[in-house]
Amino acid sequence: MALLQLVLVLCAWWRPSAPAALPAHAINGTSPAASATVSDSRVRQERSVLTNYGGSVGLSPYFADLQGRPSPTPPTLTTELTPPPPKCMDEETCNPLARYRTISGRCNNLQSPHHGTPGQAMHTLLPQRYDSPAVFRMRAVGGGLLPNPRHVSLLMSLAPEGAKVEGNSLFVQMGQFIDHDFSITTTVREMTPGGKSVEVDCTACSSWYNPACAPIPVPLNDPYQPPHLPTGERRCLPMTRSVGYLVKDSQGRPVLSQPNFNTAFLDVSPVYGSNRCTAEDLRLHRDGMLESDENHLLTKRPADDFPLCFTEAGYCLHSGDKRVNENVGLTSIPHWSDERLYQEARRINIAQFQNFVYGEYVPLLLGYHTAAKMQLMPNHEGYFLGYDPTIDPGVYNEFSTAAFRMGHSQVPKYITFMNDKYEVTYHIPLHYAFFNNTMLALGNVFDPLVRGLLGVSMRPTDLKLVDSLGNKLFMEKGDPHSGRDLFALNVARGRDHGLAPYVEYLKMCGVKEEVSSFADLESLMRPESLALLARAYEDVRDIDLFSGGLAEVPLPGSLIGDRFWFESPAAGFTHAQLQSIRRVTLASVICGVLDQRNPRIPVHALQTPHPQSNPERRCSELLTVDLELWRETPHSPSPPCTHQGQSYQEGALVPVSPCLACVCQPGGKMRCQCDLSGCKQTQAAEDCYCRRICGYSTPHLKPQYRQ
Repeated sequence: MALLQLVLVLCAWWRPSAPAALPAHAINGTSPAASATVSDSRVRQERSVLTNYGGSVGLSPYFADLQGRPSPTPPTLTTELTPPPPKCMDEETCNPLARYRTISGRCNNLQSPHHGTPGQAMHTLLPQRYDSPAVFRMRAVGGGLLPNPRHVSLLMSLAPEGAKVEGNSLFVQMGQFIDHDFSITTTVREMTPGGKSVEVDCTACSSWYNPACAPIPVPLNDPYQPPHLPTGERRCLPMTRSVGYLVKDSQGRPVLSQPNFNTAFLDVSPVYGSNRCTAEDLRLHRDGMLESDENHLLTKRPADDFPLCFTEAGYCLHSGDKRVNENVGLTSIPHWSDERLYQEARRINIAQFQNFVYGEYVPLLLGYHTAAKMQLMPNHEGYFLGYDPTIDPGVYNEFSTAAFRMGHSQVPKYITFMNDKYEVTYHIPLHYAFFNNTMLALGNVFDPLVRGLLGVSMRPTDLKLVDSLGNKLFMEKGDPHSGRDLFALNVARGRDHGLAPYVEYLKMCGVKEEVSSFADLESLMRPESLALLARAYEDVRDIDLFSGGLAEVPLPGSLIGDRFWFESPAAGFTHAQLQSIRRVTLASVICGVLDQRNPRIPVHALQTPHPQSNPERRCSELLTVDLELWRETPHSPSPPCTHQGQSYQEGALVPVSPCLACVCQPGGKMRCQCDLSGCKQTQAAEDCYCRRICGYSTPHLKPQYRQ
């Protein structure tokens, strides 16, 4: 079973290397040297020298040269970025009575079976803004090119740090897991002579001649990256464009519609996969379990199977099972097949994950008041009846490409390890751990690592990224200047996807009707942040969505249509099973990962420990799912529910009335809730239950909905 797979994947993403081979600094030892920063004297001159690309060879047709020299014309985009079709997708006929969701999300929406499946184009809140011929947002309001993303990043790094927040490092990792659960955009790839698919190499400044490349030139006065390579050529930060369907907008202009290659539902796809082939590859095909190694850890695969894997161990981790014996309550039901065990365990795990996300993560992200006001938190009891099949659950481009990337600013500087008293024992700079799982081979690291995630505060959501992300992202061993800049890449990616400028979203959301000057943003941003934006962008209407969003002051107390939703009657849980799932917290699941016997853990797993607001408790004091509620006795099964001569098994939705949601419970009993959405159906006026629920006095009266 995969009850703890979520926690293991969260931990495995850190993939730390062995402290003996890396500069792991003891907490009282010598700290690593501070990275270079842009001095004020330099910043005052950035308009004239900071973005001096020097020579036509290094010019970029995508980003502004602030000395005003002419730029070459970018390549005309035709179909070079068209994505390949998704593989191994389910195409079977939809079954309205299906008990389990499909791996690909197909048939979640019975009216539109493909909604939310991999390969569907992402939605946009506003029409995309593209400039021809490259189909890339390049032009500023004044007619010139938008500023170099690296130039923007260097200026934003000077912003003051935001106020301390309650969230911990696990909160950051949870956000990354959520993002990976429902959103994957793919960059353009090409085949090597050996037949291997690799990302198009856009490292050289001259690579912009390839329509798949938009390299970011390094400014001459960059405080960290040398502007020239050892060969004398100009240095650029690589930027490979996203794949997209080249289509026409409503006005006949070419736009790129980027697809999402993951399911759009919270279905723990980083653990189970989002297509049939991956799902089958991860399964053990015995007792409903996923694959694991001899130590009950994630399955190892050769490093050559992964495009980015820098481990010295020769292998990388393949999503599998953390504790093969964790769900002994289910595996002890001998008459269940491997398929039944797998599907039931997956259903329970998805339900718990959805409960964690909306019950613990979202309230901390948005603030409990906002989450409650927007009705985003799970119910305390009963079933959720708000499913709307007319809503397309697809992911929005703005959310995936800009808004949810706010988590990049929350990432702390180090990977920290703590003892059972939540005291720091040692830490490792983050950039040494990217795609490196060497330490996992040593064993006995999960307890200190998990405690580090629980005990170390996240960074505040602001304009700053730690040096490991701003200058050393994916830095290659032995080459200190091979790192990338995540802030710059996020800015460039937003333009690659044609996202509208930041101020247009303010108008769409009703925050600001018109924004014509930087002074119009004074009520939304700190003065220091606003001043830096004014130095980076010549016009307030040029601000990129990612930059503008991070510059906003967070709300007080915040950090910034699924048919199978676990509370929906269609999810197939009895009321007792649903209540058992609701009472489980992320902290209780983390307890199962720790090797220490009955350790102490903070009750709110996404916040740092505190004696009053977040006290520690023994794991034995925390509630877990009562798997006995799923037990069946083959020789004396629970009697089915019957309605109009039809039998319905435990957990099944029983069609008693359009205005009632009835689910079969143990013992052949039904639990029903009023469903006001049924009042809109044509047969409601003739139904006796609907006449009571909807307020009909005669069959011809219009329904009056009760609150």
